[in-house]
Amino acid sequence: MKKLFYLSLFCYCMLSTLSYGQTPVDYVDPFIGTHDSRPLLFPGATLPFGMVKLSPDNQKSNWKAGHDYAIKNIAGFNFVHDYHLSTFYVLPVTGKIQTEPGTEEHPELGYRSKISNDRETASPGYYSVYLQDYDVTAELSATTRVGVQRYTFPASKESAVMFDFQIPYEDPGEVLEVKVNKVSDTEIEGYIKIMDRQNNGVTIMLQNDYYLYFVTRTDTPFESLGGWQDETKLENVNQIIGAGNVGCYLRYRTAKGQQINVHTALSMVSTDQARLNLDTETKANGFAFEKYKKDARKIWNNLLGAIKIKDDNEKNKIKFYTNLYRTYCAKTIWNDVNGQWVDMNEEVVQGKPGLNVYGADAFWGMKWNLNGLWSLVTPSITNSWVNSLLEIYKRGGWLPKGPNAGEYSAIMTSSPAVSFIVAAYMQGIRDYDVDLAYEAIVKIMKNPGEVHKSGGFVGNRWLKSYMDFGYVASESGPASNTMELAFQDWCVAQMAKDLGKMEDYAYFLKRSSSYKNHLDQKETYARIKSSTGQWIEPNNPFSSKGFIEGNGWQYTFYAPHDIQGVINFLGKDKFLERLNWGFTNSKKSKFNATGDRYANFPINHGNQPNMQAAFLFNYAGEPWKTQHWVREILNIYYGNTPEDGWPGDEDQGQMGAWFVMSSLGLFQMQGGCAIDPVFDLTAPLFKRATVTLENGKKLKIIANNNSDTNFYIQSAKLNGKPLDKAWIYVSEISKGGTLEYEMGPKPNKNWGVAELPPSISTPGKWVNENEQDFVISAEGLYDKEKKNFMNEVTVQIKAKIEQATIRYTLDGSVPTSKSKSYIKPLQFNETVTLNALAFDQKGDVISKLRKAKFEKINYEENLTFNQVTKASVSNKGYEPSNAVDGFVDRDKFWDASPYPQQWQVELAEVTEISSVHLFTYWDGYRSYAYTIDVSEDGKNWQKIIDASSNKAKATEKGYVHEFKPTKAKYFRVNMLKNNANIGVHIVEFRVYK
Repeated sequence: MKKLFYLSLFCYCMLSTLSYGQTPVDYVDPFIGTHDSRPLLFPGATLPFGMVKLSPDNQKSNWKAGHDYAIKNIAGFNFVHDYHLSTFYVLPVTGKIQTEPGTEEHPELGYRSKISNDRETASPGYYSVYLQDYDVTAELSATTRVGVQRYTFPASKESAVMFDFQIPYEDPGEVLEVKVNKVSDTEIEGYIKIMDRQNNGVTIMLQNDYYLYFVTRTDTPFESLGGWQDETKLENVNQIIGAGNVGCYLRYRTAKGQQINVHTALSMVSTDQARLNLDTETKANGFAFEKYKKDARKIWNNLLGAIKIKDDNEKNKIKFYTNLYRTYCAKTIWNDVNGQWVDMNEEVVQGKPGLNVYGADAFWGMKWNLNGLWSLVTPSITNSWVNSLLEIYKRGGWLPKGPNAGEYSAIMTSSPAVSFIVAAYMQGIRDYDVDLAYEAIVKIMKNPGEVHKSGGFVGNRWLKSYMDFGYVASESGPASNTMELAFQDWCVAQMAKDLGKMEDYAYFLKRSSSYKNHLDQKETYARIKSSTGQWIEPNNPFSSKGFIEGNGWQYTFYAPHDIQGVINFLGKDKFLERLNWGFTNSKKSKFNATGDRYANFPINHGNQPNMQAAFLFNYAGEPWKTQHWVREILNIYYGNTPEDGWPGDEDQGQMGAWFVMSSLGLFQMQGGCAIDPVFDLTAPLFKRATVTLENGKKLKIIANNNSDTNFYIQSAKLNGKPLDKAWIYVSEISKGGTLEYEMGPKPNKNWGVAELPPSISTPGKWVNENEQDFVISAEGLYDKEKKNFMNEVTVQIKAKIEQATIRYTLDGSVPTSKSKSYIKPLQFNETVTLNALAFDQKGDVISKLRKAKFEKINYEENLTFNQVTKASVSNKGYEPSNAVDGFVDRDKFWDASPYPQQWQVELAEVTEISSVHLFTYWDGYRSYAYTIDVSEDGKNWQKIIDASSNKAKATEKGYVHEFKPTKAKYFRVNMLKNNANIGVHIVEFRVYK
């Protein structure tokens, strides 16, 4: 075991003074990257995909809650560090029991303990720290479902092992119920019930009320059970029941140096199941802590040892094995030892023992990292994950995006589970129901998403828009989702073809070209487009508007299945010039969007949409630039200290997997989803790597003369034969073999260009087979993007479709061959929804839908239009004035957090008012609690609306309130609560006489 001594966050270096062993575990440093990271990246003890991830936390609730290495105190040891799952702390203490944790800045205000990093140790499956405030040494280990603890106490008459059931976390849930029972003087059992509601309308929709059951057993009888509910202390009790701020503690009298072993097992099913987990996983070792520590080390060594590195660069070995460790420790097994688990319908399912059901953050972006690593090194794990996805599909009818302990979370966009399943199938990993897998991916790609009956959102939010228009229109959702869906269409097409389902193959292959509908050849960038067929002006390639966690610059390159199509679009010279410019200008920021400013940077390796960028050069015939920039990312983006491990979001092994695979010189642009999947190649980081495959064969990757300066490939051999291209088929190495390179200090521009990697398009002229120049345009608009007008609007419909008749409707219905034909411009003086389609002479549809809702601003009756506003919080892009711009638009509203917040408008003069109309953000799930006050002078206020208990769901129709005529000039909306998240949002506020 290694012991790491950190003098301070800024004196972390001195790696040459550390003594590392020769096994993979000895090279893993769990502290790397734990400063300013999410709770999913933790230094504590766990096993591969462990349900228990027992680790110190010390931050308040926020996106990056959890453990920060720079904070020199600990609030408690949290049992679970998975996406959006609050659990509870355990902490050994002495002295008077405190019931609040204190703060990061002032730990003395609560039960937190100060620590020093030079008395803190971590390795896979083990964590230890000295708690200064209590003179206690805490040691942690774990089995899959049991948190194994050993606490060494001082002499004290007031020692205790304390549990707090309401703790900070990443958007923590509401503690609805807590129950703790004393079973004996060495055992307690209980549960917490949590409600986690999160919904931002774009990247998450979660409504998860769950139970987490536990059984805690000690090797030393405790004197009594105590606890608290809010301010009320409970002593010497047999049961504790409460909600919210609840905790308990086991009282001890300890001698100096006395060790107390504590085991805590978890289950989502019941306390009996938690006890079964405890009995099963501790039977062999009892309370012998060192055995658990030794077992964990062995398990991790066996897994990480599948890849053996031979190189004299110790720093890179530390980075390699730490990144490899992260790929297997972050996601979570949620079934019990006998296979039981709880599904999204809150039903207990008796699964097959050994068939795991997993939980995780999003699969978003995994095609470029974990898909390739798991499929090559641990295909049994890939297979297990596919089975887990299908189990969830069987219970809930939909594939999850990121399964949240059996629940649907709708985390992130599109359906990345599709490419994961297809990659498994195409790479020969098929020990599951293939027909069911195909059914599941087709369903999610053909049926628009919906709110699930058991909570959460399932499917694709914007699939209907994608199917109607051939792209995700700006009125519906982000353009980037078109790019993602197009790739996933291609993935389904590949599996369909392999299964002989040629009708599906043709359908999805055609749809996979939809990414082209966002590429504007005039501007040479990906752009957002209206449902009318018009580009949204102005174009700004460094804006994230319409591009999830990225920008138009980055998403221009997003067509993994058809990189050659993008090269044809830009032209090879511009393609390469732009990429070179992007990398050169991103090096200063370590190829990361600092401060999560996704829009501001060209290359952002710190987030999923841009992780393929360095390998794009291979596709344009300049693989030496891929070799250069991949090595730069490995050296610069990835660090080996707590503060610089991953400047971006490591995201449950995704950054780690990219490092591991790129270090081996391997990547999969198409995510392994082709009929005959390939690996893209680049220069390996190490002189020699040996991968022991699960089939017993060995893959050897040798880079002769490799060094920090010799990172350009001069020549290559595959199994002894010359290799002249920068890619190989997966089948060529999946059964073992040898990839051997000769390396040098200068590029060999003749290597790797004999044959470009596979792509749908062939080199040549850019062709968008979908383009018909079918657009609806209008004159007289107040806001062109929002299509609203003051008095009258004139509308034209144009299309370059031979022998086509354009037909339209004005009632929102889809045109038919009998609908009115368009002959001349149309004029409207009232709100209207115009739909248009092109028909051939037979009456068949020959275009995608075009749609425009022209909304007349009701400025004559609404008295708040463009009036003066102010609010308790004003954020750029979400200013208070957005709520009086005259139209109801979910893309333009006042936004503030956390609630409660205030928003105010001042009318032109004192006016007698009889009704108000409040539009909040709506998504079919959330509701808002609020009150509305009025005043004639802005000083003396009168409450006219009390909706503080409102639970009616927000809709596009808003909340309407009528009341006795009241004179007012000022209106104040007090936004009290949003049941989906901590933010409050006013889309529009109107008042009428």
